[in-house]
Amino acid sequence: MLFILLMLCALLLASCSTDVDLCYEENHPHNALLKYEYDWSGYEESDIPDSMYVIAYRVVNRRRSLAAVSGNDFAGHYVYNGSSPDERLERFPVPTGAYKFITFNKDDSQLVIDEVMDYVADETNETMLTDLCVNYKVYHKGHPALTMPTIDWQDYNPYAQYLQPNLPPVTYDTIASMEVPQASTVTCHFEPQPITQHIDIYFNIGKDISRRGFRVDSVLCDISGVPCRVSIANGYLDISHTAKMMFRMIPDGKTKWSDWETADSDTNPDALRLHGAIDVPGLTRNPDAKANTGAGILQVIIFTSTADSEGRRARKKIQGKINLYNTMLKANLMTVTPDGIHAVRNGTHGVLDIKADIVIDGQDVKVNNDNNGGLDIWEPCGENVAPPVIDI
Repeated sequence: MLFILLMLCALLLASCSTDVDLCYEENHPHNALLKYEYDWSGYEESDIPDSMYVIAYRVVNRRRSLAAVSGNDFAGHYVYNGSSPDERLERFPVPTGAYKFITFNKDDSQLVIDEVMDYVADETNETMLTDLCVNYKVYHKGHPALTMPTIDWQDYNPYAQYLQPNLPPVTYDTIASMEVPQASTVTCHFEPQPITQHIDIYFNIGKDISRRGFRVDSVLCDISGVPCRVSIANGYLDISHTAKMMFRMIPDGKTKWSDWETADSDTNPDALRLHGAIDVPGLTRNPDAKANTGAGILQVIIFTSTADSEGRRARKKIQGKINLYNTMLKANLMTVTPDGIHAVRNGTHGVLDIKADIVIDGQDVKVNNDNNGGLDIWEPCGENVAPPVIDI
């Protein structure tokens, strides 16, 4: 009898483990329910994301799940490690325990979440929360899905691909720790904040009409150094890989692209003050003040015209570029972390006010004096200037 009792005890001990959940049924009393709510009080109605992703990460006996939740009625479905994706839920069943939560906007058209899926599906637990990032989609110039204002120009900074002009912000929030007791309904209240920076850009176009009168019809710009990988765990921006974005400039004080129709004339000798704006995760400065390719370079495409002898408009496109090293140094848009490959934005708004005028004579950009006094210098990019060769 003693031998039999000892064997029974051994079997019982062998079957016990604190690392295994024995309860899998959805309505089992060892489960709990999660309810997600969002506070959009700081948003315009048009800016509220349609859907949000939520990662629920149980800290002890690690378990990770991913759900998609409506930004309006807060109902949704499981994407990974839950009930069927076809089942619409208002409350999400999970095993009990202590959880961390991360939520971010669901935008499958412009955001790539491969790293998120790798994280939630990692059974080895080797991926770290700090490595949890989303990536913006990038496109080559001329891609049919890229909504650029024009592709009729020469790229003189071909170091990287393009982001869409109107990026959706990465909107996120985290809950560091929350206990989810058994047989309970726990509400997770999120107040998402956008990881974006609204940047106003200003510069002047000086007109030299001494040889012939002309007018500026419109202006487009291409800016480089936009981080396209964002951490949704801490908001860090990866500045080791950046992309470019094209945007429009309009006369300062005006509000519409059509305002260019009356902005200038052939006989107007005055400089044009221009304004543009972009919404980006951040903007990376070039480490070299004399570089003419890479991050922190602004390219400009100026569309001009002049009247011929019969009154018809002869049109010409003038291109130039500038390294914004000094301008961005003054703007202080971001703070680089000690590792040198990440940065955090300094506020939600920034201004790039380029002090040096870009002067054109109707044919090309006039070369600046080398004595720039600490200002950034515009460079001509015309028919006689070959685009730089970049080893991408």
